[in-house]
Amino acid sequence: MTLVSMPNLLAEAEKGGYAVGYFEAWNLQSLEAVMDAAEETRSPVILGFGGGFLENPQRADSPRLGLHAPGRSGGGHASRHSHCGRRP
Repeated sequence: MTLVSMPNLLAEAEKGGYAVGYFEAWNLQSLEAVMDAAEETRSPVILGFGGGFLENPQRADSPRLGLHAPGRSGGGHASRHSHCGRRP
C-alpha cells in the first residue's frame, strides 16, 4: 500500500470516474482489516483514526502502516485535519 497526498488521490479518482471510500478505524485490527481489503481489491481508500492512536509508540512506528508520529524518523506521514464545524 502506498501513501499518496489527498489532492493526488482525489484527482486520480475524478479522472478515473470512481469514488474513494473513507473508513474510520477504532483500533489496530480494524485499521489493518481495511488495509488488507484495499490491498486485496487493489482499491484506494482513505483511512481515519483519532489523534490519540499515534500516542502508542508501537502504533506510531508500525512499518506496516508506514506512519510516523511527529518528531520521529521515517518515510511515511500522517495528516491531521480538523474540519468539524467549519464551512468553506
